[in-house]
Amino acid sequence: MLNFLIFSIIKIIRKKREQMFALIRKFDPDIACFQEVVASDKKSAINYLPDILDELQFEDYSYSYQLKNDFDQDHHFGILILSKFPIIRKQTVVNTPDDYNSTFQFVDVVAGADTFRVFNAHLQSVKFTQDNREYLDKGAPTKEQNIKESKSIIAKLKRGIIKRSMQSYFIKDEMNQSPYPIIFCGDFNDVPVSYSYETIGSQFAKCFCKKRRGHFIYF
Repeated sequence: MLNFLIFSIIKIIRKKREQMFALIRKFDPDIACFQEVVASDKKSAINYLPDILDELQFEDYSYSYQLKNDFDQDHHFGILILSKFPIIRKQTVVNTPDDYNSTFQFVDVVAGADTFRVFNAHLQSVKFTQDNREYLDKGAPTKEQNIKESKSIIAKLKRGIIKRSMQSYFIKDEMNQSPYPIIFCGDFNDVPVSYSYETIGSQFAKCFCKKRRGHFIYF
């Protein structure tokens, strides 16, 4: 029974991975940035990074993660940059406190005569529970539950805003030190009018605003 369950899970993972790969092939980006990535440098792992590079025809990659967030013995949980251009520098930056949302990365990429720096980050999530989501969708049946759930949601929103603002300041400081033009990609866990969004991106052109479509944040 256990072996069947494991086989079924692996089958689902591979199917989802193929769907993601098909989307990447469709748009054929020169550089692709991902957050919340489960991957590995071990050849025995399901998501072995060199195999992914070969399959998607990327030349190089940078994978940043914290060991305490390891998914299992073979896979890490982190953020990933794939590039079809040569990467001449890879840098993982960890802020205090040392946790996943305080980790971001940048790489220096050479494209012809140009060198540019690509940032990839994942800012603090709100961490809503299933109960929080159900309350937001349906509401609670009693006044007491309304007060309890509302307090929980407000506390998480406040905590998330504070942490994202601290993380955005730290990232912005690193960006200000870049000697090259910058491309920034990331999961902000926030809205376009948020404090963290404007702290990081106030001087950037917004790809989504320019293109009116797609999943890009800044260039």
